[in-house]
Amino acid sequence: MRIAVFGGTGGTGRQIIDQAMEADHQITALVRDPARLSQTAKQATIIVGNVLDITKVRETIAGADAVVVSLGSRSDSPENTVSEGTKQIITAMKDLGVQRLAVVTSLGVGNSKNQVPMAFKLLMKTVMRKIMANKERQEEIVRNTLREKGLSISFLA
Repeated sequence: MRIAVFGGTGGTGRQIIDQAMEADHQITALVRDPARLSQTAKQATIIVGNVLDITKVRETIAGADAVVVSLGSRSDSPENTVSEGTKQIITAMKDLGVQRLAVVTSLGVGNSKNQVPMAFKLLMKTVMRKIMANKERQEEIVRNTLREKGLSISFLA
């Protein structure tokens, strides 16, 4: 299977790429900093760029059978990278006819809000407020896209 990966340099993204490659899948990953990839991931097709650049997103998705998104926030990222990047990915998927999407959001977002300890809820409402709001927007973008297609979705925490 040919899989396009977004967010492949974070902890979850590195695991996604490594495990997919160990299962003999072909990976194309869009990354800002290839130096942050695992040794295994460096054997994938790497496209250097930003998820907010629709040309790079399309280049990453072209020829893919599925897309995996595990975008996260870094201090040097624009505040809306996760949600707007997901929107770009979905737009490119529609344009290129790719139907399979897996998105890793965050514990404490959407249906999992009540599953986090009180201390984490406090962090989410203060220090992580903007990050969590962006993850909420990301999930809403995915939900709306599926509703447009008449599909249902379940989010797992």
